[in-house]
Amino acid sequence: MSSKKPQSIIGKQSSNIVPMTLKMFTSLKQHDYPNYFGHKVDLVCLVAQVQNVQPTISKRGLFQLSFTLQDLFGGQTIIANYTQYEGQDIQKSIFERNQITSLKQLKLVKCILAAQKDKNIYYDVKHIELVSDHNYIMYHVASCINYHCQVMYNT
Repeated sequence: MSSKKPQSIIGKQSSNIVPMTLKMFTSLKQHDYPNYFGHKVDLVCLVAQVQNVQPTISKRGLFQLSFTLQDLFGGQTIIANYTQYEGQDIQKSIFERNQITSLKQLKLVKCILAAQKDKNIYYDVKHIELVSDHNYIMYHVASCINYHCQVMYNT
């Protein structure tokens, strides 16, 4: 699989980047890692297309974001409604009627929020830089369970 690795996912390249479907990703447990595929992998890359993103802000300062993630490999779709109060920590935010509950998926939503504010940015919790204009989310899980996310939107 590493022979077909993406070449421009993040700044530091990996020799073992493995694409993962939404179904595989949502069933992945931390104790399965980093030997999920029977060998050590440096990064697991979830590739999904973002659709139907609808952000709104109420008069009470309530931020709401609904979106759909369409799996480019396995065809699975996750529909999420994300609600955050102004000033509220991302990990304490309220999630309604969706499957996004884990810490790594919270980081994914945080990246989506960043993309809504400034399009065509790379956001991985540590730094922001300009990227190309693809409508994909690249979600990376490092072998040391550090979470990185690349969000790219068409202008």
